[in-house]
Amino acid sequence: MRVSLLCMLRMTIRTTGAPAPNRQGAHCAARGLVFPERESTRLKAHLTDCSLVYVDVGLNNGDSLTSWYHTGPDADGAGVRDPIRPASFAKMPRHPLVFFGREPPAGAGIPSTLRQQACAVAFEPNPRYKARLENITQRLLDQGKRVLLYTNTAVTVDGGDVLFYTPDKDNTVGSVDAKTAKAGWLKVNVSSIAVAPFVCWLQAHFAHVALKIDVENLEVSIVKALLASGTLCSRSRMDLFLEYGFNAQVQPLLKQAQTKCQATHHEESAAKGTHQVASLRRWAR
Repeated sequence: MRVSLLCMLRMTIRTTGAPAPNRQGAHCAARGLVFPERESTRLKAHLTDCSLVYVDVGLNNGDSLTSWYHTGPDADGAGVRDPIRPASFAKMPRHPLVFFGREPPAGAGIPSTLRQQACAVAFEPNPRYKARLENITQRLLDQGKRVLLYTNTAVTVDGGDVLFYTPDKDNTVGSVDAKTAKAGWLKVNVSSIAVAPFVCWLQAHFAHVALKIDVENLEVSIVKALLASGTLCSRSRMDLFLEYGFNAQVQPLLKQAQTKCQATHHEESAAKGTHQVASLRRWAR
């Protein structure tokens, strides 16, 4: 899916150290956010020694993954514009922010040195992209990057098997949202991972999580699930890159996240004195 706007909600919670996996994991379980053991084992095997994990939900043709790691040719040899312009960093506040721009790629505002060292997990349900994405992933692995690719797999609110709708088997357009499908579209069974338990698990094991979401018509539902589960309020640093076409729907959710997280962390700060919460702010280029 190609959209004209991107919103980046960077939530930076300072703590006295990285979150302890067992402590945060127990916190996830207490909220009913249980991540499947099989997937946990698979992720642990691939994501070793990572302080920053980039999660690409809705990888599409893979351009966002290649631009995250580097500039230059992608797997097809086409030029990829540098997603990070030096002028951007001078205007980036160090505290949480809301950013609106015209299609800046995922990773904007995160220094290239950190992006180069990051581990990545990517999801794409469209079977049309499978061969291309496997090619891109192998090239990155050959370069020493730590990348785990889930093909024929979506990230949804509830998880489980879902139907992916596409006009035809050779089409790159599609969605797991039944409302998007038109009469005559093909239906393909794909697996999916529930977003809130997954993100909570990531926060339990890594100090910094960057999550890009580009899923046709489901962005708002996923943000609502993250907000309702409390995973937007974490001790670990959270960068959320959200592509959307409905600013009026997303803005109230961001305000709710701000209010909820501030209330949560003010309570914990009063009890433990370990948190410093900064407010969300806009960045105008």
